[in-house]
Amino acid sequence: MEGAQSAIRAAEMTGSGKMKDGKLRAWVLELKKRKDTPNKAAVALANKIVRMAWAIWTKGTTYTAAA
Repeated sequence: MEGAQSAIRAAEMTGSGKMKDGKLRAWVLELKKRKDTPNKAAVALANKIVRMAWAIWTKGTTYTAAA
């Protein structure tokens, strides 16, 4: 949860360099607009990160960010 909250804060900061412009950042910003509380957005992001990690782990691949 704390990591997801930090990722949301990083996505909100323009030009921070911690989260580059891309599909994930756009998804995070749109998610933050849709959810009524910051904690719901953090839970949704944490869930997405875990699902991505699980897919990478089970398939034995490496992460490549979509542009």
